[in-house]
Amino acid sequence: MQVRLRTPGWLLLGVLVLSAPGWVQAATTENAQSALGMNLAAVTYYSSELPFLDLLHMPGQWITHSDATWDTKEEQYLDLDPDGWPRSLTAVNDPRPQQFTSVAIVVPRLNSAAGGYYPTGRYLVLYDGQGTLDYRLDASVVSRAPGRDVINVAQATSSGIELRITATDPHRVGKYLRNIRLVKAENEKALQRGQLFNPAFLALLRNFRALRFMDWLAKRSSRGRR
Repeated sequence: MQVRLRTPGWLLLGVLVLSAPGWVQAATTENAQSALGMNLAAVTYYSSELPFLDLLHMPGQWITHSDATWDTKEEQYLDLDPDGWPRSLTAVNDPRPQQFTSVAIVVPRLNSAAGGYYPTGRYLVLYDGQGTLDYRLDASVVSRAPGRDVINVAQATSSGIELRITATDPHRVGKYLRNIRLVKAENEKALQRGQLFNPAFLALLRNFRALRFMDWLAKRSSRGRR
């Protein structure tokens, strides 16, 4: 199960935005004279491009945890809503006794092509509903408030940020934890305005005259190669 990709409309919208005439007309003089094009990397949790303000637009799979086991491999039995958010921490149709007590997602996980990692600093975790979130690996909690946690990454590594749901409220309709967003603190206002793309990513793209979206759309050539 991949978070927030059950309906890929946002991805199609992103392609349309980046390829729209208005965006092309905003190119710099250097871009207009550029002879270079570039393939965009596939949209994955380990992509080094970090194209989106909200890191949870980079799809990853829920991992089921117990106190004794990192991955109990019960992901297929999670009680998920149509958008991929866990409605409860109770397994559905699990043929064996349930082991997991929490679920987590980890992003981003790969060091960048430039030899570094994703940006350090403070991140905001914004969410709807009620429950408890925990943060591990590179992340530590700075402060908590309903619908808004502040976390800090003092040193970014290839481990990434683990966002773990340890409790959620399944008893009232629409009250379970959902619509979780992970954004750099300085980009909060841009996200609230509806901005989708990371400005640093857009600045990189302005160096190229043409963009190829094959991997973004998870397409393969007729010969079966990427």
